[in-house]
Amino acid sequence: KVDLMQQYLGTASGGDGSAAYRRVTQAMARKALDDAHDFGASFVRVAISGTSPIQSGQRGDLDLWLRDPAAYWKLIDQMMSDLESRQLKIVPVFVWNLAQFPNMTGEKVDVFFREPDSQAWGLLERYVREFITHYKQRPALLFYEIGNELNNAADLDIETRCSKGQKVLVCGA
Repeated sequence: KVDLMQQYLGTASGGDGSAAYRRVTQAMARKALDDAHDFGASFVRVAISGTSPIQSGQRGDLDLWLRDPAAYWKLIDQMMSDLESRQLKIVPVFVWNLAQFPNMTGEKVDVFFREPDSQAWGLLERYVREFITHYKQRPALLFYEIGNELNNAADLDIETRCSKGQKVLVCGA
């Protein structure tokens, strides 16, 4: 359920994060969790930091976290409570899009991975630390996943795809 966090923030499906979007996207999220529970699923994998920005300068899935951490964690608390009420666990994936954190700081992906003092790495480290601090005792937590298919860019020949104008998460990274 890659977009679960985004649904709780009201930014899934192009939402602007407003209360009106949150009302709809959270209802969609709860319906998906009900369906997962009814189907017998025991956990969901979630891009807990989101996937955006895809390019530097774009709106990002962690903008609320950066702007108003208390409001952000309150929404994630709702998500965790909804998971627990359905006896579902979460596998939070911290890096779904390997260019997300570099795009948030204007750095290149290679700097993110090679330089532990980079701004992007520091931002990821801060997010992971805050998430774990908030939720390490929650029954909904199954285990943590650092990254989703981080080698995918090499496997898919991203350079060629980007040069052809195909929509790929890491173009320009």
